[in-house]
Amino acid sequence: MKMKLYTSELIRRIISSNEHFEEIAIKDSYTWQEITYGEYADKAKQIAIFLKQECDFNKWDTVIGFTRNPIYYSIIVLWALIAWWRFALLDPSMWTESCNKKILKLKPKVWFYDPILLSVPFSDRFMNYFWLPDPYNIMGMRIVSMWRGFLLKKQIKEFEFHNTSDQKEIEYEMRNEKEDAIIVFTWWTTSEPKWVTHSLESLYNMLKEVSEISKNTKVLYADLPQFILLGLMNYKRVIAGRTGFSDKRLIKAIRENNADTIFSPPYRFADILRKKIMIPDCLKYIFFWSAPVYAWFLSKFYEYAKTGINVYSIYWMTEILPIAIIEGNEKIELSKSVKWDILGYPINSISLTIKDDELMVKWKHWLSRYMWDGHDIDWINTWDLAEIIDSWWKKLITMLWRKKDMIIRKEYNIYPTLYEKTINDIPWIKIASLIGIWNEDKQDEEIVLCIETEDDVSWNAKFEKYIMSSISNWKYSIDSFAIPDRIHFTRIPCAWRQKKINKEMLKNNYLNSIWK
Repeated sequence: MKMKLYTSELIRRIISSNEHFEEIAIKDSYTWQEITYGEYADKAKQIAIFLKQECDFNKWDTVIGFTRNPIYYSIIVLWALIAWWRFALLDPSMWTESCNKKILKLKPKVWFYDPILLSVPFSDRFMNYFWLPDPYNIMGMRIVSMWRGFLLKKQIKEFEFHNTSDQKEIEYEMRNEKEDAIIVFTWWTTSEPKWVTHSLESLYNMLKEVSEISKNTKVLYADLPQFILLGLMNYKRVIAGRTGFSDKRLIKAIRENNADTIFSPPYRFADILRKKIMIPDCLKYIFFWSAPVYAWFLSKFYEYAKTGINVYSIYWMTEILPIAIIEGNEKIELSKSVKWDILGYPINSISLTIKDDELMVKWKHWLSRYMWDGHDIDWINTWDLAEIIDSWWKKLITMLWRKKDMIIRKEYNIYPTLYEKTINDIPWIKIASLIGIWNEDKQDEEIVLCIETEDDVSWNAKFEKYIMSSISNWKYSIDSFAIPDRIHFTRIPCAWRQKKINKEMLKNNYLNSIWK
């Protein structure tokens, strides 16, 4: 009897090319593990067959990948797609409460995780757990050994990859390209986690759009899942890093592996410039994304970097991936005559409109749907106030301001209101507010926690230490990427009746206090 697996345009693109079968697909610059395109496709098929034989799965069951290992992650994504399951990506750096809420919302049938992540509490609600054996993760192996009894109670099964010669003959069936394939969360912490789903069609077409703007690249350095998939889809050699790499470690990985391309938040290279770390000659293309890329920073970057490097700024959304792009030198030149920050030229087939000063976008290949809303999607809110300038050959998008109270730190979108309620519950705090202050040297926003205390509390270093400890641990903890850079004790201006904080006045008061 033949074993039935599934395929699609995206899956075919990754696993059906004999021409690239023996080429290196991914090299992990942390463990030095490598996997060829042939091995990658083979292992994904093996796991899919193993799980279909061992577990009672149905189509569209949800699978969670909770791993820092980029090779395992990439394999898990592919086998979930060829087995007709929905794959949900969770970030291992999420704090416990946020992680639990999202897992409970997803109700996964199976959960793959690294042994090093055993500190995350498990729930008996999940039916199957699979430990990803990692011979390079010595500390993880020791932890697993110590907790062997605990793992057995939780029904965790260990498995090894099997030889393909032992497997049944595979029969492929074409999947419906419009069905759910990938789940991505839009907000990191909310009382009710929200996410978008991408179909095979939307995922494939979005990756194709990014492929078009990076078509001349050969060796891609990637530390996030979407860029690893981008490299695999286009048969590039992917050098997989880690988001936690230091600046020197990042540059070393690029240099040692002759990577010619990187997608990076601008703050990473702002740090590299500030520390005067030399950019390798092999690096030819830098695509800045996830945060504002201002013209003055680009000018500074070009002065520091070698000639011949190509720099692009991409305007990006979880729902659509790229919306607009502009080349660095062109942005510098246009910024001399345009008042606001230039986001770029819209990619092909994106439709734009302005409603109440907010930029609205539409694209025929975008997300399947928002999981909390079953209605058909027409236009998507960007939450950015913008203008569309008609040039003689193409529209140009410029950003005026953000519609929502949001702080962009590194690659994270942080919504202060999601955290302020928790912080306000800490004893002796009367009212608290998080504000973002732009740091030009870092090319990033710093977070300041402004606190007004009860009248009988002294503002001193001991109380500040108590606050930082409270938001970093246990009951009042918030996400690690939202921990403030500093605490500022002050009177917080707000309307008396609505108790709505005047954030602009608060920012100005803070800036005046540090400039004195």
